[in-house]
Amino acid sequence: DRACIDGVVKAGAKGVVLDDSSQSNREAVKDARKKGVVFAQSDRKGSGRVLNTPNFAETGVVTADNLNAQKARMLLRLALTKTKDPKEIQRMFEEY
Repeated sequence: DRACIDGVVKAGAKGVVLDDSSQSNREAVKDARKKGVVFAQSDRKGSGRVLNTPNFAETGVVTADNLNAQKARMLLRLALTKTKDPKEIQRMFEEY
C-alpha cells in the first residue's frame, strides 16, 4: 500500500520493483517518481509478461517483460548504477 512505498522512499530507495498489478499504489508511485525513484513492474506469478504499454510509459514505470521480481530487482540495481532515466532503463530491460 501507500505506506510501504512512502516508507522505502523515505529510507532512501532509488528504485522499487512492484509485483502486483493493483492500481491502488498509483498516487504513491506518481509522488515517488517526482522524487526520482524508478519503478519496475514485474509479474507476481513469475511466469507471464508485463508489456510496455502507453499507461506504463506515461507514468514512467519500467516494465520487466518476463522477469520475475527477483530478477527485475537485480537488473534494476545494475541499471541504476548507470542512469536514473526510465526510458534508458526500459531499453536495458528490453535488451537484457
